[in-house]
Amino acid sequence: MITVSFMPILWWGNIILFVKISVILLISAWLFASYPIGGWSHSAFHVAIAMLPPLLMIAACNLSSSRAQIQTAAMCAVLQEKM
Repeated sequence: MITVSFMPILWWGNIILFVKISVILLISAWLFASYPIGGWSHSAFHVAIAMLPPLLMIAACNLSSSRAQIQTAAMCAVLQEKM
């Protein structure tokens, strides 16, 4: 079910990003379900899943609906630099 929510990334033709997200989710699920390193597995799960948001940001930056917000954020960053 989780993979279905990332299918649009595949439909956009970004196969590499889809594979990266899928690998992170598979590793995270494996760490969470099988507990291969005992009590450290939960911590390792969080480390693995923490790699997901930057990839989702890359996908979000490619959306046309995100362009206005990205432009606003860029303008704020430029104004902040001038201060």
